[in-house]
Amino acid sequence: MPESSEYFGRIKADLESRGKLIDDFDIAIAAIAISHKCCVITANMDHFRRINGLKSKNWK
Repeated sequence: MPESSEYFGRIKADLESRGKLIDDFDIAIAAIAISHKCCVITANMDHFRRINGLKSKNWK
């Protein structure tokens, strides 16, 4: 299973190629969640919906 840092690079490259880049901190959160097969609970669904393969839920 890839490390979080590998997921970070993949996610950032994908977002850049699609012109949908988000903050590095959000990418890091997503990379850690994906590498640990976790769901991100957030109020910032706009950013996290852009990430393929990430499970996310709105906390509101």
